Amino acid sequence: MSSIPVAPSGLSRRAQKFVEVDGIRVPVQGIRRYREAWVRLGIPAVEIDRAMEFQDRWGGLALPPAPFYEGGPRILGADHPEGSATEGWSFPAGSGRVSMAYGFMIGPEGEFRERPAAEPDNPGDPAGW
Repeated sequence: MSSIPVAPSGLSRRAQKFVEVDGIRVPVQGIRRYREAWVRLGIPAVEIDRAMEFQDRWGGLALPPAPFYEGGPRILGADHPEGSATEGWSFPAGSGRVSMAYGFMIGPEGEFRERPAAEPDNPGDPAGW
């Protein structure tokens, strides 16, 4: 795999140039090997396939912070889908660039969104902190 990324189709010219000029591609661990285990956990195959498609297209793409925003994922990469048929399924989009109180997800409609960090089961109990 080349460390110089080729921008996926469907991006604006500005986004395409940003990916190809400022991005680098780093090796990432594949998620295909987890497919059967995730199916056994009740995650729909179509949602696992969505995560694998994201990983194939975007996985390992490391982008520098934008000029006016240091947040966002450091390196794009999918992980196991979470959710339900009623609330919709999402999957992580990559680890955060800096310590933040939220994570990054790809939502049920393919949208990029933030996910609040998990809260302890009992916020009043220091054991849950």
